[in-house]
Amino acid sequence: MRGSLVEAKEACDEALQLASETGNRALHARCMCSLADIYRELGESEAKETITKSWARYEEAYRVLRASQDRMGEVLVLASMAKSASESRSHYTGQCECQAIQLNKKCLDIARSLGCKHVMLKCHSRLADLYSQLNDEDSEEVARRAASQLTQEMELFCNFCGQRYGIKDESLQALRCSHVFHER
Repeated sequence: MRGSLVEAKEACDEALQLASETGNRALHARCMCSLADIYRELGESEAKETITKSWARYEEAYRVLRASQDRMGEVLVLASMAKSASESRSHYTGQCECQAIQLNKKCLDIARSLGCKHVMLKCHSRLADLYSQLNDEDSEEVARRAASQLTQEMELFCNFCGQRYGIKDESLQALRCSHVFHER
């Protein structure tokens, strides 16, 4: 895993340089978000300093995308920030469940305005987990129902076993008729 992250980082660094050379600020910001994701993943096995680097890159990418009015880019960065804050609250000084909830809600609002159902599903799932940690059963239930509704709308069910997919990383296969099922 670490080797593929290092290769991804090298490719991202190259893309970042090309975006800078061509003056494409939106692409530059998206590359920074990808680098932040890589630093976040590397941070699971390295020092806190790596996690701090990822957060600074997210903030810079979000600022640039917001200034260039790239709403989809904003959603991508906010989704990464929300995931990072939800999973690694202890690494970020001064951040807690409140920060993670706030980021997820902000991401959810923009994703909803753009119709990005998959991002909305991920936000609702993270919110449900965060509310569960806070013992806020009512808010947790609302978030779980919203995630379930989106799962049904997007038809994220295995056509053989009926189990949901799209919530966690899984191997899936598609038939020629476009039905999707779990690879086993």
